[in-house]
Order: sequence, then C-alpha cells, then structure tokens
Amino acid sequence: MPTARPRYLSQQALADELGVSVRTIRRRIASGAIPGYLVGSRIRVKESDAATLIRPIAAGVA
Repeated sequence: MPTARPRYLSQQALADELGVSVRTIRRRIASGAIPGYLVGSRIRVKESDAATLIRPIAAGVA
C-alpha cells in the first residue's frame, strides 16, 4: 500500500488556517519552531509540522 505524500502549505495558507498573520509564520520558521522547506523559490511548511504550533493551555489561563 503506498504511503500518503505529505501536504505542504504556503505561509499564507497556514496563517489563514491558524488565524494568525503571515509574519507570525515567518517568525516561527526563522526561530526554528517549525521547519520551512524551499520548493522552487517558495517557502512551504509541511502540514504535519504545523501541528506543533498548536498546544493546549493550562486550565484557568484563558
């Protein structure tokens, strides 16, 4: 059975998906929080890597 190919998102698509700015995505890539991949001349983020940006918060914080 063939394995599914990873899905790569543009910075804009990821920002829209997470409800943050493209600048936030760029800062996270620059800091190493998520890896960016150069595809041609465009920077993409693997969808599975983007999941690391989402984390639970402690009860009573929000």
